[in-house]
Amino acid sequence: MSLAGGMDLSKLKSPTQVVVDTLKVPSFVAEVTEKTLPTLVKISGTVPVILEFFETSPDQVLEQVVRSQNGKLMLARVNSVVDARVAQAFGVNTSPSLFALVKGQPLPVAEGPLTESQYLAIVNQLLAGASAQGVAGLLVEGGTEDAIPELPKPLQEALELVDSGQIDQALALLTKLKAENPKDLRTSALLAQVNLMKRTMDLKHEEILESQPTTFSEATVLADVLAAIGDFQSCFDILLSLYPQVQPENKEIIKARLLEYFEIAGSSNDSVKSARAKLATLLY
Repeated sequence: MSLAGGMDLSKLKSPTQVVVDTLKVPSFVAEVTEKTLPTLVKISGTVPVILEFFETSPDQVLEQVVRSQNGKLMLARVNSVVDARVAQAFGVNTSPSLFALVKGQPLPVAEGPLTESQYLAIVNQLLAGASAQGVAGLLVEGGTEDAIPELPKPLQEALELVDSGQIDQALALLTKLKAENPKDLRTSALLAQVNLMKRTMDLKHEEILESQPTTFSEATVLADVLAAIGDFQSCFDILLSLYPQVQPENKEIIKARLLEYFEIAGSSNDSVKSARAKLATLLY
């Protein structure tokens, strides 16, 4: 077993209090694609999510361990071959590999096949660390129709365009829908997600994540990639620290990017609340 940097729980800051929440999902175990990754980010604010990257078949022992926790965490499976961009975004070098998401923050966990006792040890450590950060909710399995409200037909059409690789057409449709109904939160969030996807889909994520930006353009690209993998806290930190240092035209770019990230992460995300407050102080 090789620990990919270990599970650095020192990154998980203790909150003032633990908030217990309940969330209904179709299953404690889900298949993940690039399109559904933002949903996992939101779930990781309620319970920790284990991401399993595999090439041939997922580990059934890991599934049994996760299911034995009765909704205290979720298992998200990613086929590293079929969804190579997701694997690249997380810097996956080998399969199988495990990552965790806690409040949208990705954490490397382990590489290589593990035993049941090793999985249990990882799960226990992850639950303890997540609880210290206030992520100690519970998932409840239910029907898909109960867990995921059906999208309006125009938004469903936009998602189908994304699935078929017609990103520009999806953006055109979503931009039109946004102009027609500026206050619709689902349209705004989906438009922001597809904009981010277009900017990042052809980038070399692993190289960018390992880089040290030296220009404004490089810093905004890094922030985009961090947002794409759900590490909103880090992308907020980068842009907010840049804001006081740049020219007015670049301040507008930062403001627009942050507002877009806020749409994607959701208003209930704690890092969004903090970043929005800090942006307000910088603006005024």
